[in-house]
Amino acid sequence: MTLRVVACSLIALVALPLVPGVSQLAAAAPAAQFPQFSATTIAFRSQLVGTSSAARSVVITNRATPALFIFKVSASPDFAVRNHCTRPLRRGESCEIQVIFSPSFAGETEGAVTIVDSSDASPHAITVSGAGTVPSNKEQASQ
Repeated sequence: MTLRVVACSLIALVALPLVPGVSQLAAAAPAAQFPQFSATTIAFRSQLVGTSSAARSVVITNRATPALFIFKVSASPDFAVRNHCTRPLRRGESCEIQVIFSPSFAGETEGAVTIVDSSDASPHAITVSGAGTVPSNKEQASQ
């Protein structure tokens, strides 16, 4: 025999074999809720110091049954975000954040975009990197 415990959408289905004379307790755990990200790493091309890159998009999709709430999106220095995730996402719905690189110094830099949401795995980090450049003396002379 098998005992099947079924509850609301937040509870996982648990099937246990029944053994005569043995007491069994099934603790049904909540189903995991993990959003999907279209990118987990963004590498920007070289960018002149003091200028901003074109925005790069990351799409967040809710794959779970409960609504997904995006509470906060933040970025490391020299990176900025535009958050277009302003309402709860039902299962299957998506929203977009955009990341911009604006180097303040010449050289390589790396950071993260951090997303705090209502999922079990929150917070999430998207690794971002880029290189700030300055015009060479030859380029400055021709301007």
